[in-house]
Amino acid sequence: MKVSKMITNPILDINLKFYRYLKNLNSTNKLTDKQRAELVTIISKYKTSNYENIMNLVFDFAEKLPNKTFMTFEELLTLIDGIEDLEALKLACQLLDIKPLLLEEAKLIARSKETDLTKYHPLSIEYDRLSVNVPYTARVSASLIAMILFEKIEEGDSPFISEIANEYTEEIITSAKNLLERGVSLEEMFLLIFTESVDQSIRSSSGTNYEDRITEILVGQGIPRENISKIHDENDSSTEFDHIFTYKGKTIGISAKRTLRERYKQFIKTSLMSDLDIMIEITLGLDLTKEKAKSITKHGVYLFVAEEVYNQRKDLQEIKNVFSASEFNINEIVKLN
Repeated sequence: MKVSKMITNPILDINLKFYRYLKNLNSTNKLTDKQRAELVTIISKYKTSNYENIMNLVFDFAEKLPNKTFMTFEELLTLIDGIEDLEALKLACQLLDIKPLLLEEAKLIARSKETDLTKYHPLSIEYDRLSVNVPYTARVSASLIAMILFEKIEEGDSPFISEIANEYTEEIITSAKNLLERGVSLEEMFLLIFTESVDQSIRSSSGTNYEDRITEILVGQGIPRENISKIHDENDSSTEFDHIFTYKGKTIGISAKRTLRERYKQFIKTSLMSDLDIMIEITLGLDLTKEKAKSITKHGVYLFVAEEVYNQRKDLQEIKNVFSASEFNINEIVKLN
């Protein structure tokens, strides 16, 4: 059985139209909250006025919009061809009114996971695992929140926002049920828009990556941020230092890789050719073997691995210049060299 045969053209068209309402209203040149509220007030007359009169009011409303907003809204107007479309457009506006509330809920859940990061060292495996999960937490929680919202709507549970806004939510429930009967997959169409907003939020407030966490540690230990660069070694362009700086008269290069794979060989090669005073390799150490560790450190490189790996590996503890990342302190390293 082909799944595509289950999607008829009418069902596809009505869902596409509703998605376009949401998309255009949520675009870069979207209506302001005040403009959207004015539009809802106009459209709400569809129960007591005829279609032509309402559309005249909508066109008058559109004429007052700034040029870029008008162009976006004009695309939306071409999709409207009946009273039922006006009800769908109104519902799209109302769902976008609710979206910021749901977005904050998803972000709050993600932030609750971020607070757990303070329990672990920034270069530990557990910190890395949790930091990677934070953006996924926002996406997953957003999907679950949307699912719960539309379950409440289908059940006719009006206080899903606030009992004070009971009349407002009753309107949403009524319109939603009408569109569901017409074949609109409200949850799925809304989630397409909602996920975009969640992803934008993640990009604007995302946590630091592995290399950035090392930078924060260095700054916290007295290295001016503006003095830290990311460059290729002058004598070996194949090796890129994630951090290179001069401190207390010594030039220091740091390679930071969550996993080593074969890249550690390039670092060994550079250690033989470089004019750096101190070379440091920092890694989670998940793929670190005793042989790799010995190959790296026998050339005078300081190797730091996640504390979970270091504490479980006696063979690493016995190798000179291999340390737990929780002990990483540039002031102490300068003294060793």
